[in-house]
Amino acid sequence: MKNLALLISSVWLTSFLVSSLCGCSSSVEKTKEDCTKPLFDCLDAQGDCVLSKSDDGKVSVHWESGASVSGPVGLAVFEAMGPNGQNCFSRKTEGNDIILTNGNDTFRITPAASGGISVTCADGSVQEYEAGQGPYDEVGVDSQRLTTCRISGICSSDDDCLSNQVCCSGQCHDGQRCPGTCEVDEHCGEGNICCDGFCTSLPSCQMVCSNDLQCDDGVFCNGREYCSAGLCQVALSVMCDDSVACTDDVCDEGNKACTNDPDDSLCGPSQRCNPEKGCEDIVSCSTDDQCDDGDECTIDKCQSDICENTLVVDCCHVDADCDDGNFCNGAEKCDSGSCTAGGPPDCDDGIDCTLDQCDTERNSCIHLSDQSKCEADEVCDPESGCVPSAQCGVDGNEPNDTLDKATPLHNKEGVAGTTCLGDEDWFVFEMVTEVMIMTIVSVDTDMGMAEVQMQCCDGTTPDSSLSHPEEGQFLFQCIGCGTGQELEIRIFGQTPDTMVDYGLLVVVE
Repeated sequence: MKNLALLISSVWLTSFLVSSLCGCSSSVEKTKEDCTKPLFDCLDAQGDCVLSKSDDGKVSVHWESGASVSGPVGLAVFEAMGPNGQNCFSRKTEGNDIILTNGNDTFRITPAASGGISVTCADGSVQEYEAGQGPYDEVGVDSQRLTTCRISGICSSDDDCLSNQVCCSGQCHDGQRCPGTCEVDEHCGEGNICCDGFCTSLPSCQMVCSNDLQCDDGVFCNGREYCSAGLCQVALSVMCDDSVACTDDVCDEGNKACTNDPDDSLCGPSQRCNPEKGCEDIVSCSTDDQCDDGDECTIDKCQSDICENTLVVDCCHVDADCDDGNFCNGAEKCDSGSCTAGGPPDCDDGIDCTLDQCDTERNSCIHLSDQSKCEADEVCDPESGCVPSAQCGVDGNEPNDTLDKATPLHNKEGVAGTTCLGDEDWFVFEMVTEVMIMTIVSVDTDMGMAEVQMQCCDGTTPDSSLSHPEEGQFLFQCIGCGTGQELEIRIFGQTPDTMVDYGLLVVVE
């Protein structure tokens, strides 16, 4: 940051001195075309500009038009390149003068005592300008043309970064958003960072989870994330392609929906875009009857000797035309061009102790355990109903209720499990090299509380300073585990008569 600040101040200072010497003011228009104009026309520095510094210490400014200048810090000296890479001119200073060179042609801009400037052209002629006239607003002369450029890598939002970057703490980072939320970097898995409450992938996400909701990043257009094998999985992006070549298919994040707007410019000169059928020939007519397209979903009119086939709002051809995307209000049907509402889905799972609901966010039925429907010595299993509490921890890792029956773990392969009061789940991890090891456990605290204990390979207690047990986040670190040694992990529920989901991940660095 210190180097960037120095870079900015150097550019500003150089430009300020030039501005002060030439007495420039953007409020006065040029009175005549100066001889330096072809140089700046060649550069064509248009649009937003970005200031960056390369590893060799040079400073560059790039404009949206493709123009660029590059030179030492301060940019008192630079090479100006046009949008097509052509060399437009070189800039340097001699005393208070600005020297512009293009091949064998040299132009000198000299500040005058009156506050104006004089331009000595390549042919030796001199053009005199009052304050604010001449090439006052051009790159290398006007101070504002460089000081308003954005600094590369510095950002206030993702819009300030490249398309494959995200803005985090004022810096642009390579990588995309991960599913799931976070408070610190350690919540995001190996190598990732926590940025504004969301994990950023550097280079891959390793978010631990116990349910799909923990993986949702709140962004519609990148698809719906889900939890699998204790790890959040990134879904495919929302597909908005309607297979019609002349529509602009866009995912609208603000409205969380796809838009498919017709664009006649994508069709031929005597065609227009039908958003359902594609490009169609423009039909000449004299009466409405000549415009009948045989489609019950259009109003066919002859207007200004051209057929207009306007779509009828809410008209349909097939059931899919009526789908409102809401699973919970049932499947809509198309009947004779009109949409009819469907009935709500039957979410009854036949389990007495579950609350059966239709979730509009997930577009599916969900079945929440209701412990009040079971006896005191029972727990509600969402698949089996009320069962004795001794069975509440049965999952795919069983039997692992004791250390001698512990489930073996593998590097970066997440597992999901369940536990409750009185049920212990044991896991072991055998080291194959002598390095640092990190263990991450995420407990669904909406269901209940669980305790996680871990013993390092040498029998010592691991570092757990980054854990947040009240939020269900446990992170342990062991350093110096040797080959063949075992790491021991014990997870057990703390909420009476409640089954708690958790995800577990071991990472070796």
